[in-house]
Amino acid sequence: SAAVLSNELNNTDKVVKYINRARARGIEILPPDVNLSREGFTPLGEKIRFGLAAIKGLGLSTVQAILAAREAGGPFRSLFDFAARVDPRVLNKRVLESLIKAGAFDSLGARRSQLFAAIDRALEYGARRGRERQIGQFGLFATSAEGAASDLEPPLPDLPEWPLEERLAGEKETLGFYVTGHPLERYAEEIALYTDATTEHLLGAGDFKAEASAGDLSDPEAEGKVDTDDVPSPSGLSRLRALAGRTITIAGIVTALTLKTTKRGDRFAIFTLEDQYGSLKVIVWPETFSRANGLLRNDALVVVRGKLELEENAATLIAEEILTLEELKTRMTKQVIIRVKSGAVTPANVDRLYGVLDRYRGSADVLFEIECAGGILVRIRPNPFVKITPSPEALSEIRRHLEGCEIRLVNGRRP
Repeated sequence: SAAVLSNELNNTDKVVKYINRARARGIEILPPDVNLSREGFTPLGEKIRFGLAAIKGLGLSTVQAILAAREAGGPFRSLFDFAARVDPRVLNKRVLESLIKAGAFDSLGARRSQLFAAIDRALEYGARRGRERQIGQFGLFATSAEGAASDLEPPLPDLPEWPLEERLAGEKETLGFYVTGHPLERYAEEIALYTDATTEHLLGAGDFKAEASAGDLSDPEAEGKVDTDDVPSPSGLSRLRALAGRTITIAGIVTALTLKTTKRGDRFAIFTLEDQYGSLKVIVWPETFSRANGLLRNDALVVVRGKLELEENAATLIAEEILTLEELKTRMTKQVIIRVKSGAVTPANVDRLYGVLDRYRGSADVLFEIECAGGILVRIRPNPFVKITPSPEALSEIRRHLEGCEIRLVNGRRP
């Protein structure tokens, strides 16, 4: 498996495809690491370590210089130690940016935000240490270049870590896929409640067979062979045929977005929708595109409702509607359950709550669950005409007026 990946270091699309296949078969992909990664992908039992040469922005000469410095001086202790020891002829700002975004310095203990802010200082530090080594100056109290580098390292700025979305975006930019998480993970429960398909459901993650000339990623004897396109297995193809023509609702991240124009001058879009399990081609014809309200952009989280088509054993989703997850929740929520402790149910809070319900009138029923002494739970249904639109703003106001309350949204499709 690692050898197959290493054969395609310069082909990000194929690397991503093989990684998705490996993950579907239970193989964990470990992030790149300046102290543990080699040039190519490295097998570690049921895991594979990402190779440095597969990081975008790193040339082969840079990777070889990193490995040579590590071999000569042992593991890198810090960003500044790294900058001081790696050949400055191949080390520049872009290289450090790529390594940090890819998470290759994470094991050193510093936050990516701190490292990124210190890039210029690290390069200056490395250049200065290089000049000192050339003229034999090791510092007033140090006995070696390594000692001086360690003693005089500037402190990292005290910065909060990048938000998860920014860290994941950096991984996608430099590695072609997400390593430490996925943008959809935080929405997993909502997506499961409000959509009815995933690429795993449609395409069967791991349920593929390679063409006759292709290497099998799970077969050690096939390592080293170059894979070609995947085709569905008989069971996967049967599933696709059964689903063809059906309308589905699926959530994912927009990637590889291409905007085109018909002969009549109408704009339409083609993109790849990615979720945690795989990807699906989506076509958005002009009428639907005109209603998308600018939602289509790379890396955007969208919900697509459309008809699944099967042509030459390949699945394509013809979009009929593009929504945000919040829009879908607002539309499909049939009941809002508000659970609160009895002590929070004061006349003033009740008045404020009814003000919220009045401002955000909608179609979802409201049910109150009051936690009373002795573990007694009292359920109260207000006037049947009291209904709400469960927008983020409405739910935020409810939480503000009923501190500590829990809110559950019930989809009408499910009990």
